[in-house]
Amino acid sequence: MKHDVGQRDHEARTALEHQLPQGIAVDFDALFPRLTGWGVEKKNRKRIELLTKVAPVPAGVLQAGETVQFVTRGSVNLWWEMVCMGVWAQVINGTAIVCTNLRLLLIHTHRDMPKSYINQIPRAAVKKVTSGLGSMTVKLGSGTIAFAAVPGADKKILAQRIPVNPRASGGKEFLCPKCYAVYKTHITQCRQCWVAFKSPAVAARRSTLLPGLGDYYLGHRGLALLEMFGSLTVWLVVLVLMVDAFQGADPVLNLVIALGMLVVTHGVDAALTHAQGRKGLIAMDDRLATGLKTATPVSQPSVPVPITPR
Repeated sequence: MKHDVGQRDHEARTALEHQLPQGIAVDFDALFPRLTGWGVEKKNRKRIELLTKVAPVPAGVLQAGETVQFVTRGSVNLWWEMVCMGVWAQVINGTAIVCTNLRLLLIHTHRDMPKSYINQIPRAAVKKVTSGLGSMTVKLGSGTIAFAAVPGADKKILAQRIPVNPRASGGKEFLCPKCYAVYKTHITQCRQCWVAFKSPAVAARRSTLLPGLGDYYLGHRGLALLEMFGSLTVWLVVLVLMVDAFQGADPVLNLVIALGMLVVTHGVDAALTHAQGRKGLIAMDDRLATGLKTATPVSQPSVPVPITPR
């Protein structure tokens, strides 16, 4: 019986090794804690598929001595995004979470494909990891990252892969999507490859003018069209209220309601769009680089991930 189990594990390991994407160093035993069992093979195949889809990013980002220890999917949301946007928050904030022996790489995705930006959390910045129903929270030395839609089994494994330090310092860092230089703050242009990034302020101003314009600028085309349709519907209601106001039907009340609808609709969308724009460094051409890394660490405020044994 033990021989049969060992043989199945060996066959599963061999099959997975042949499917791993080239150019990425992995810790096989950490990436696949189990090889056989009920539903395990399917989960491992999905893990391989996700790693293969986002492979161009880690292939360019990973440094010498850095290995992938786990990968899963989820979304990075602000709580008020979930309240205001519901399921759309998870759709536009799709994230591939790649855990290495040095950091967590957070790759923005659409249908599991790299889309707009890359962030990272150095291991030295992780203070505490907690899991709840449908969510996972990583408390940092500076700030907190909340993950939603992470598969239940993966949350437990991921928590085991992330060492915590009550005295941790630092927080989330931004990577240039073209040359992978690392920055601690949101900037408008990379100091190394000089690519320009989309401005959160510009996105907010456009959404203030017409909800949806800011999201279209950031690359969320489907959501933008829905927001534009919704905002035009609100404007239609506002015009009806204004006509009634000028015809003498509770003019003050109608005007207050109309202005309130506009302030809430435009203001909330502008705030949401500004938050979206600040989530990462989004290149003006809206595409991530897919080649090998050509960048070297740059001076402050760009901070490279240290290569030290963990």
